[in-house]
Amino acid sequence: VRHAHKVTCSLSAIETEALLHDVPSAYNTQINDILLTALALCIANWSNQSKVFLDLEGHGRESLNETLDLSHTIGWFTSIFPICLQLSNEHDSLGAAIKNVKEQLRKLPQKGVGYGLLRYMNPKASVALAGLKNPEISFNYGGQFKEVPLESLGNEWSADTTLKYKFNITGAIVNKML
Repeated sequence: VRHAHKVTCSLSAIETEALLHDVPSAYNTQINDILLTALALCIANWSNQSKVFLDLEGHGRESLNETLDLSHTIGWFTSIFPICLQLSNEHDSLGAAIKNVKEQLRKLPQKGVGYGLLRYMNPKASVALAGLKNPEISFNYGGQFKEVPLESLGNEWSADTTLKYKFNITGAIVNKML
């Protein structure tokens, strides 16, 4: 952590509004699909690779079945799982790339929530999955927030903590701006 660098950027409220409403409605997607497509295209272009391997973090409150009701629980749930996004032909349009990423994300069983249970609670799967290479990139879109206090709450980690990822990308909409 001591040697990490933090880069922060944002879109204007007008750009964010278009990203939230115009783009997803044009492609029948969710904001996460759009952000992941942009990230995958950026990394693929930078690395000259058509596959982008990353850990995807979700809010963990997915509706897994009709009998599980999490509406009366408090706290922060998180699901983290690896995904390899395969981009198609580099000459495809942006619309085709969005559709491609969206389809890959929709194929994830239970939006990836079961990965942690499989990896850490199933002894046979745990052994098989333990040998996999860990992604160097993580991505988390946290959602929309009306306000975030500007005062610091202190350091999140010790300066001596070893970071798990080379790139930890976190996005949120705060005060109507991504």
